[in-house]
Amino acid sequence: MGLKTVLERRPENVIKKLGKSSNVPVISSKRIFDSVFEEDVVLMAANTRIKWVIPGIMRAAKDLNAVVGFELAKSECNLEGGYTGFTPEDFFNTVVEFAERERFIIPFFIHADHTTVKNTSEQEINSTKKLIEEQIKAGYTSFAIDASYNEIDDNIRITSELAKPLYEMEFGIEVEVGEIKSTGQKAELTTKKEAKYYIESLISNGINPNLLAINNGAKHGNYLEGEEVFIDLERTLEIAKTIERHGVRIAQHGTTGTPDNIISVFKESGIRKANIGTLWQNVAHRHFPEEIMVRMKEWSEMNKKDIKFATKEFKKEIDSFDKTTTEKIAKASYEEAYRLIKILGGEDTASLVLEHLK
Repeated sequence: MGLKTVLERRPENVIKKLGKSSNVPVISSKRIFDSVFEEDVVLMAANTRIKWVIPGIMRAAKDLNAVVGFELAKSECNLEGGYTGFTPEDFFNTVVEFAERERFIIPFFIHADHTTVKNTSEQEINSTKKLIEEQIKAGYTSFAIDASYNEIDDNIRITSELAKPLYEMEFGIEVEVGEIKSTGQKAELTTKKEAKYYIESLISNGINPNLLAINNGAKHGNYLEGEEVFIDLERTLEIAKTIERHGVRIAQHGTTGTPDNIISVFKESGIRKANIGTLWQNVAHRHFPEEIMVRMKEWSEMNKKDIKFATKEFKKEIDSFDKTTTEKIAKASYEEAYRLIKILGGEDTASLVLEHLK
């Protein structure tokens, strides 16, 4: 039992994309989350906007025998390149290239984070369908449908429509109720009643997701100076206990900037996946050549945009960094990933997955 069994469990879209001779063990997150549902562990999912953090994360996961996920949101990665310059195919190919280079044979998943539907228009829904089709074609094995911008019944209807083919293909599915805000924005916490109604409505529509993202107070992005970090883990656990009988656990968003003492109790709060995005951008930026960081900051100030939007504008230069720079980024990413996997309780989760796949 080992790599051969994992490779045999890969979804058809991955085998079609990579070929049967490939040893890259990217599998459906459904199989992964089914295997850790009953355990007090949290799997780390990394939004790797800058590709040079990927090898460091893989090295840490390898050393800790930890399952991880690699993901980008619709805003970060879409058919037009999002704000990172990645299309779904580019992103999948990049992760696989590093997996081959690093001889990374720990089971992992590639996730479409925040596949958003921000209104009920036919155009918005159809454009999202097209994106999902391309993500499947690219080789993605996990999907987050996020229609939380809409009223809850519209959210249910839209999510059911988009998730149905994914559910039938046995991909991992994450859904969201209670829009998760960015730092500096006010948000209302998801209630236990909302979560129960939402999940049971999806199930009645023939969709049983693996994960539910909720608004528990966490924020996306870097916290503003003086902004309080608040995550209501009591509410999170209440919701987790309400939906666990349906085989659903919690996906935690907005982990960047959260103190370690809070992250360390995620696993006891019904959380099984923690998304970490902006942190990897911060890590990479600390090791960028000073000259390019100056120009990126100037671009951001001139365009009155967060520096994350400069990623696409400078992508060619970033992707062409010399080995000294890229290894500095990889080393720093390794250290952060190693630390976070340990805090989250993700060590040896690959063994849980391998046991489940027998």
